[in-house]
Amino acid sequence: LPFAWCDCGAIVRMGHGASCSQLFRGHPRGETALQARLNEALEAHAKTRQPAQSFNAYILRFPKICKGYKTAEEAFAKFDKDGNGTISRAEFEEYCSDMKYAITDEVKNEIFAASDLDNNARIDFKEFIILLATITMVSGDASETSKDFRQALETVNDMFLFFDINRDGKLNVKEVKKRMKVPPSQGTMGLSEDLFSRRFEEMDWDHNGVITYQEFLLATELWVGLEEGGEE
Repeated sequence: LPFAWCDCGAIVRMGHGASCSQLFRGHPRGETALQARLNEALEAHAKTRQPAQSFNAYILRFPKICKGYKTAEEAFAKFDKDGNGTISRAEFEEYCSDMKYAITDEVKNEIFAASDLDNNARIDFKEFIILLATITMVSGDASETSKDFRQALETVNDMFLFFDINRDGKLNVKEVKKRMKVPPSQGTMGLSEDLFSRRFEEMDWDHNGVITYQEFLLATELWVGLEEGGEE
């Protein structure tokens, strides 16, 4: 299995034999109503949390993040009305209508599009983690999530904010490097400049030079070893 970088040169298995950039490409990103809502939610989150001093502290929480992600299977089954293992736009629309989420149609459509990372108009389980996290963040409604999922999401948000130094809702190379700075003799997180660049590109799957919240969520799924359907 391929591995993702983490602190002190440690490695975390990514699963399924493919990097983020190999799995999902070409979905356009821009400043949208959804991004504005996410930024507001992340800022509110930041005011209530104490950031860790290094990425090492977050790595220790990876098993709990994986456990929390797995609990999303129950919510996934509720969305997946026909039980075929994916969520169509119609199923998503129906469920949002039932739930009466406090979001506009514009934001709702953007959530589906932002979560549909391979642009096939269907949401699989890994994409559903992104969808559920995003809709929970922007709607403020966590009723369809377990306590373990909410705790996992809090930690993932902490990690994202740890890297998002300028608080613009996305991560760039300089921010990630700064947070992972180690003595020059060891490179960045014990990696060479070339290897660090390749690992960054694995998260930046649309290759636009920045890592969005959704891309970061996908990366965390792979880092913690989540497989399809929540199996390890």
